[in-house]
Amino acid sequence: MSGREQQKIKRQSKNKLIGMLEELFSKSEFIEKKKILEEDYGLKMSMELEGRMCEMCNVSDYWEEVATEEGKEIGRKTKDNLTGCKKAAKGQERGGNSR
Repeated sequence: MSGREQQKIKRQSKNKLIGMLEELFSKSEFIEKKKILEEDYGLKMSMELEGRMCEMCNVSDYWEEVATEEGKEIGRKTKDNLTGCKKAAKGQERGGNSR
């Protein structure tokens, strides 16, 4: 069984619309997505449909980029907080307990 066939079985949904959306937003290359949507779902590709499909693929890439940047920002804030805590702990160790 080829890799494409394994992916198809893995992603195949009982609902045709969901299956098409899963393919559209998958990590496959645009040409592969187009081929699968044409062959497996019977979509007839027009220039307009290809353009809309490309826009939708870009939307998923955009949201992935947004999520990645948000994750990096959370990581930076966490690192900054940990660094601040470590500095405060070292300051208490040097200065003793002032209670």
